[in-house]
Amino acid sequence: MSDDVPASAPSPGPSSPPAPGPAPGGGPRRALSGGVLNAPLVLLAAAVVLAAGLAPVEPGEAFGLPAHPLLVHVPVVLVPLLSAAVAALAARPAWRLRFGVAAGGALVAVMAATMLAAGAGEALRDARAGGGPVPAAVAEHGELGGQLRVLVVALTVVFLAVLVLDARRARVPEPGRAAVLAGRAAAALVVVLAVLALVWVVRAGHAGAELTWGHAD
Repeated sequence: MSDDVPASAPSPGPSSPPAPGPAPGGGPRRALSGGVLNAPLVLLAAAVVLAAGLAPVEPGEAFGLPAHPLLVHVPVVLVPLLSAAVAALAARPAWRLRFGVAAGGALVAVMAATMLAAGAGEALRDARAGGGPVPAAVAEHGELGGQLRVLVVALTVVFLAVLVLDARRARVPEPGRAAVLAGRAAAALVVVLAVLALVWVVRAGHAGAELTWGHAD
């Protein structure tokens, strides 16, 4: 009877390094704070530069026609839509993480269009007046348009500031009470400005319609 020596089990090869897990204190919110949510700072800078650069611009004509009737359609349609959207985003922080940057980019574009439309309206008013007195109805429409321009610029800047505050708070595991209160106050201001912008675009549009269709004195 022969002694059978059991075959030795093959020695294991070099073990693979364990898969890296999430960093302590990480998560989707922290990842976003270092990537996508940095974009509001760029958008905020772009909004400030655009607002300063477009403030004195008064386009007179576009495609051989007065520029104001063409440009004014952008704020008339998009300011109400974006005002409602950013007010909803201001009230829901989770929605801001997903849609805030896109809404902020659209808001910057609409801000630029609103400023151009208001400037074109001033150019048209001056051209029609020819250096003479401006009718009261035209002056009222121009004043409302100028106020709307200020409201849209303020709405854009404050909404982007809210996104910047979101990004900064996301980098801190436990943000302080002051940071939380500042974010809430800015978000509440966004809602107020959004409502005012919505009201003013209706008022300015109504005054312009009265001028166009001859129902104003």
